[in-house]
Amino acid sequence: MSENAYELAMKEALASCPVDDSIIDTVQASHDTIGSIYYADYDIDVTLTLEDESEQEFKKGSFSIGFPERSDKGASDIPISFGMDKTVMEYFEDCFNAGGQITLTRRLYLSSDTSGPQNTSSINYIVSEISTTELEVSIKADFAIDVVNKRFPTRNFTTSNHPSL
Repeated sequence: MSENAYELAMKEALASCPVDDSIIDTVQASHDTIGSIYYADYDIDVTLTLEDESEQEFKKGSFSIGFPERSDKGASDIPISFGMDKTVMEYFEDCFNAGGQITLTRRLYLSSDTSGPQNTSSINYIVSEISTTELEVSIKADFAIDVVNKRFPTRNFTTSNHPSL
């Protein structure tokens, strides 16, 4: 694609995108005994509807979820970091001291439609490592399901369930 065609395609895409609608990236951290905290990577606190149709207030905060590194052994350590916030630091410290498993649930919303997550199923992570600095809480997590060894396709395509094969 020539540079001109690329520029035109980008201009068209940006022109058709509503300027007053933005993505609200959220994360819920949960522990069996400590409970849950809810954060939105957004500029204000926002009340959003969860999958079970209950409403939950998500506190404004700063976090990022990276991609796992490529690995021959199939490990998928996903880097997650939270901007330094006393509540986040204390929460993860309490979870660490209590022991047990910490799960993170990521949901995506549109600012124009907070009636439920836009992703069809939330993405769940299991926390494997936590470290803190003066500026951030860093976490390494793994997917809650084993995506590395998951069979694909997940359905068996046979002549009994797909007679046209």
